[in-house]
Amino acid sequence: MASTQLTEVGGLGIRDQIKQPLYDSLDITDASSVTEERQFFANTQGKSLVQSNLRGNGVLERNKSFRIMGIEVNASCSDPDKTELLSLYSNYSFVQLWLAEKQYWESPLRFVTGKIRHAVALAGSTDSSNAFVQFGNAGCNPLMLQGTQALDIGPLTNFYMLWKVEGASAAQITKMTPSAGQPVRFVAQLKGLLRRPVQ
Repeated sequence: MASTQLTEVGGLGIRDQIKQPLYDSLDITDASSVTEERQFFANTQGKSLVQSNLRGNGVLERNKSFRIMGIEVNASCSDPDKTELLSLYSNYSFVQLWLAEKQYWESPLRFVTGKIRHAVALAGSTDSSNAFVQFGNAGCNPLMLQGTQALDIGPLTNFYMLWKVEGASAAQITKMTPSAGQPVRFVAQLKGLLRRPVQ
């Protein structure tokens, strides 16, 4: 939690206003279907805080609201045999943000991931091997919603982020499938202001 202040939210009275993201994660494994449609934030019950901080499936608690001011998806892959995996997901999948059964954002995944970073481990003076590939950083804000562009999630309002691979060839799908024992976790963040009753 970066900051706290008091604010009056229409019809809800005085609220704590906290700069904190809503986040949820999805794991892709060697047994996953790469092309199946997935939804962030839709199935969060039972997940640990490492995986998600949303306690209800697709809804905030009754007395909380959230103002979306940015969207980001991050992931990292440390499988040396899958150096193209993240770049292929970035280029061959799209996301949509849905609030109360209405679509408010749609784009290729690469619009909300930021730059892809490759880290290489050197062995001797000439040999090298892939250490990990990553997109998304704590200070990275690839998509910002400012002023009237900001989106509000009200208490008990249904929301989710749809994510789907589209247009990849069979050979590319093979490259997008993690190796056994090397799952890849994708984390979606809605950045903004969490509003709750004064504590």
